[in-house]
Amino acid sequence: IISNNVARFFTADVLDAYYQDEGKEALKTAKALLAQEQIPYQVHVTVGQIAEKVQAYIEEHDCDHVVMGTRGLGAVPGLLLGSATTKVLSRITVPITLIK
Repeated sequence: IISNNVARFFTADVLDAYYQDEGKEALKTAKALLAQEQIPYQVHVTVGQIAEKVQAYIEEHDCDHVVMGTRGLGAVPGLLLGSATTKVLSRITVPITLIK
């Protein structure tokens, strides 16, 4: 999330490209592991409210299962699921596997 003070210096295209690059970089290790084991997967990087974006993607692509990482950025790591994970769990109706 970028504050309005910073965001006004960048175009939406520049910010989107930044988030796309960061998302792809964050997924490199997972993609390599899946490819090594010949496990089929799809990767999609998007920006926005996570629960709404995940739900929309599931509906648009007729997904039957979601695998999602948890980052644990809350105030008390490991105590409870994070707010992003909780929001996704409350919205989607397909099975979800959480990876710590």
